[in-house]
Amino acid sequence: MIQTPPPVPSEIPVSPGFIVAAVLASLPIVAVLVWGAVKVLGPISQALARRIGGHADAPEEMRAELAAVHQEMGQLREQLAEIQERLDFTERLLARNGGAARLPAGE
Repeated sequence: MIQTPPPVPSEIPVSPGFIVAAVLASLPIVAVLVWGAVKVLGPISQALARRIGGHADAPEEMRAELAAVHQEMGQLREQLAEIQERLDFTERLLARNGGAARLPAGE
């Protein structure tokens, strides 16, 4: 014997009291979700706003490291300028004395 499920009514009557009870029961759940979203996303959105606004504070050690990198780059630029001056001087000296003809040929 095959049993058929009972027929499902096309419209389930919903009383206004049931709707009110469902809304009141879901309010604590919604409140907890909103509170959690504010607690989690609040600091993230504030940090993002500071970064977009250009007011992101870098840690002191990062600032010190950045200053050291800038100083080292300045020293490298000075050294490169000095090397370029020496190369120019050597080229002028070789061109003036005809020293290029006296250099041994490369093997």
